[in-house]
Amino acid sequence: MAAWMRWRRLWWSLPLVLLLASTAAAQGDWTAIFTLDPFPSPYLSDWQANPAIGQATITNGTGETVQVRIGLTITHVGKGQIAQATSRLFSFPPGASTDLRTHDLVEYSSVDYSKSYEDIAVRTGRLPEGDYEACLRLESESGALLLDGICATFTIVYPDPPYLIYPTDGESITAMLPIFQWTPVQVPVGYGIHYTVRIAELLEGQGAAQSLNANYPHFE
Repeated sequence: MAAWMRWRRLWWSLPLVLLLASTAAAQGDWTAIFTLDPFPSPYLSDWQANPAIGQATITNGTGETVQVRIGLTITHVGKGQIAQATSRLFSFPPGASTDLRTHDLVEYSSVDYSKSYEDIAVRTGRLPEGDYEACLRLESESGALLLDGICATFTIVYPDPPYLIYPTDGESITAMLPIFQWTPVQVPVGYGIHYTVRIAELLEGQGAAQSLNANYPHFE
């Protein structure tokens, strides 16, 4: 038999109050609150597809409907700005608050990476490990600045994978109810981990990875 365990982020099941790192900003008749998962997925495709990564609540305190474009910049703390982008135009009604998700805030064709990060982003499709700050600015259709300095911080983490302690790799098990032990994954407080165990038969001529991917699992 071959046994396998993998781990992945389980941020969607944590209490919302633990997930969100947010800041609020106000300028004149405009106010905004920007919230982000403090440990979001490093994969850029998830930022496009997953609406739970972040949200901006923007309030138009003026007496008229305003067409607004949103700019986003992402800075790798201590290393400089890595990307910037703009959104499509949004129509904000007077005296009302509008909720926008992260995939609303960016027209992905407008994303401009710094040269030092462009190769990494294209080659791996993910952000490097480290601390980041994402900031929004609001501009009218004519380009007038309405609101700036709407920022939230987040951290990209790549924990070391767990390693099997018992039974040792290749060991034969005779117990009816075996106990498996792995090393713990070291992660920051508030970072959720989900573990999956899969057990499949190891047929003659197969490697462990092949048996786990090709054979029907006895347990998962």
